[in-house]
Amino acid sequence: MIKKNKSWHKKKIKANEMTKFKSIDVNLIEKGIWIVQCDAGYKNGIAGISILIKTHKKEYRPIDLSRKANGPVHAELLAIYYALNEIKKKKTEKIEIRILTDSLYALNFVWGLWTPSRKYIDDTLKK
Repeated sequence: MIKKNKSWHKKKIKANEMTKFKSIDVNLIEKGIWIVQCDAGYKNGIAGISILIKTHKKEYRPIDLSRKANGPVHAELLAIYYALNEIKKKKTEKIEIRILTDSLYALNFVWGLWTPSRKYIDDTLKK
């Protein structure tokens, strides 16, 4: 029999402990580099997407979206897609973008290391 720790719910979690992404200080970001932090959850055909954009000058307000998705990897790719669209709305000059995500699968598709076998993944990458 496994004993459950009944005090786990009493531990308070600080905001910067909830995700490693929250701890990036905008003062440490080099000029011309935009940090895009995106994450997604997936359940019953719906992706919950969270996007945070930071530059050396500013941390933009977090964006939370819900979109239809076909699976968890698709949800993560949608998070990256919507994050890049947000930057496109804000900036027109040439910049360097660094994507931070917890999905190595999604990054392998974005980097072109993997070829998608599912049409919805391929369609998302072509957007």
